[in-house]
Amino acid sequence: MNMSTLNVWAILVAAVVAFMLGAVWFSPATFERRPWAYVLVNGGYLTVALVIMGAILGGWR
Repeated sequence: MNMSTLNVWAILVAAVVAFMLGAVWFSPATFERRPWAYVLVNGGYLTVALVIMGAILGGWR
């Protein structure tokens, strides 16, 4: 991988979006109550965050 071809702005935006998604996803209304779908909350967050980050990095030119 050639480091000079990386789009630093795309990487930073993807990281910030993942951080913001985590703040919403793990808010006190959803995460702290620990419903029966506790595993889905954790797994779902990672899935959605990685898909969004991949879409940003793949689509940014």
